[in-house]
Parts: sequence; C-alpha cells; structure tokens
Amino acid sequence: MSGDKHQFISEDESAGYASPLMDIVAAAALVALSAWIIVEAVALDVPDSIATAPGLLPIIVAGSLAAMALALGVLAWRRRAAGIVAAAADEPTDVTRTILLIVFLVVYVAALELIPFNFEFIAGSYLLSIGGFEVISIVVLSAIFRVFWTNQLILCLTASTLWIALLSIAFKHVFEIPLPGSG
Repeated sequence: MSGDKHQFISEDESAGYASPLMDIVAAAALVALSAWIIVEAVALDVPDSIATAPGLLPIIVAGSLAAMALALGVLAWRRRAAGIVAAAADEPTDVTRTILLIVFLVVYVAALELIPFNFEFIAGSYLLSIGGFEVISIVVLSAIFRVFWTNQLILCLTASTLWIALLSIAFKHVFEIPLPGSG
C-alpha cells in the first residue's frame, strides 16, 4: 500500500476499512431491514403486557442494529467528505454488484413467501419431499454464484444443488425444523 492509509483495496479482513461508498450502501440496507423488522414486530399481538410482547426482543435488536448502521453511515459519510476514497474501491461495478446482491436477497425472501409448494415422492423406501425452499434456494444461489463466482452454469448449479440438499437434509431430518416455502 506504499504508506497510503487512505486506500481501500478489498473487503478482506486484513485489508482494513471498506470504501466509504460501500459502507454507506451497507448502512442504508441495514437501516431499511431494521425498519421493516420493527414494523412487523409492532404488528404482533400483545397477549398480556408490554413486557411479554413477542415483538419486544425483535424491536430491541432491530433498533440497536439501526443505531449501529446509522453510526456506520455517518462515519462513512465523513470519510467520503474528507476525501478518503480510492477510485478502485468505489468503481460503479462494485456498487452495482452490491445492489444486485441485495436485489437477489429481496427476491429470494419474497419468493419464499409468495411461492410455497411441496412435492412428495417415493425413492426406494423413503418418502422424499421437495418444497419451495429447495427449488427457490437453488435458483437464487445459482444466480449469485453465476454473478460472483464463475460463468460456468453447470458448476453454479452443481454447487448450489449440493449445498441446498445438505442444508435441507440437516434441517428437515437431523434438527427436524420445517423449512420456509413449503406449502
């Protein structure tokens, strides 16, 4: 880095701070997520008193996350205003890729909520179930791999299918936790 403490190279843990623009984008996304969680938590019914409200913990956690994100955003804004910016770190392609990842995640969560289904079939003596979680997760993870990892679609599909299959087996059969998106 030739002694320049104002250069941002990557998001590696050993590379120091992220670029101010990336921190501002991350702060905005976290504040939006926190606001959504708080709105949803406030809408929950309160069975007895405010102390026993099921939305109390999510409100506290989301509020503290929003406060930390706002602090991150303010610090990043100050660093950016002070001219602590590297051209390579704030390239539009990095911002575009970050925004694309946020869009992928929003579409993923919405698809799990809006497209629930469950398909059961017998393989040998086992009853297998493939639901919305598996199919939607494989499609979205493959798209993310395609953008951030490799252009070879077969590798993206193979890696995402294996990963989601292992997650699905672990949650359904080991931990016995139902997955979202199953109708």
